Amino acid sequence: MKYTFFKHKHAVFAFLTILCLIVPAGCGSKKPKTPVQTGNSSGDYVARIDFKDFGSITVKIYASASKQAAEDFVRLANAGYYNGNSVKTVIDDYAILVSAGDGDEAVAGAGAADTSSGDTQIGPDTEPASFADSINSDFYPFRGALCITDSGKGISADQFMIVTSDTEFLTELETLLAYRKITPAEYYKTAYGTDLDEETLSLFKEYGGAPWLYGHCIVFGQVSEGFDVLEAISGVEVEDGNTYSPLEDIIIESVSIETVNK
Repeated sequence: MKYTFFKHKHAVFAFLTILCLIVPAGCGSKKPKTPVQTGNSSGDYVARIDFKDFGSITVKIYASASKQAAEDFVRLANAGYYNGNSVKTVIDDYAILVSAGDGDEAVAGAGAADTSSGDTQIGPDTEPASFADSINSDFYPFRGALCITDSGKGISADQFMIVTSDTEFLTELETLLAYRKITPAEYYKTAYGTDLDEETLSLFKEYGGAPWLYGHCIVFGQVSEGFDVLEAISGVEVEDGNTYSPLEDIIIESVSIETVNK
């Protein structure tokens, strides 16, 4: 599956004209509910991701969003798989992407991985459910959401993204759409096959994020601290063209996992 992204706010006009697809049309989205990420609910785990020279971010990991995605992320983190890997793609006003390869190779034969607290084990892989069936509409791709998109190889957290789109960008996008006499709901439906009602759109206007991904990605975590670090990373210079590879190395020094006591 080919994904096409946009880089700068000034490129949005071309983006609107081309209406490039980031996800296949027709997937739609389910009736929205109160987003779990905005409440006081604790994640099942807390992940601290340390970026060399940038600082750290804290992420709540929700097994209730996707047990397979959450446990795969925890398994890989505890195996040290992410340590030393780098951010491969930085798309201003969209997301940063960590693509580390085949996580199964990194932990093959390692068995179950203990969490840092020592009271929880992640069991062996199970037969994955379909990607679409694993999408939980209670979790939204808001700014700071940790999520995975369908790469065609099942549910695997060896490649994950953190959404960086903020409310300012969505407001500017809405203004540009109004100039073209297109409503946001019409645009997301036409370009991405994403059905969004006014209630859902208002949530994205409040929290920021990538509305076009709603119903098309598995959200299994949410940044709770370190948005300044996320902003600094998303603002680095990238290569010309459509690779969006950062010109400077953005290294993940470590990912540590803490189990939340129930």
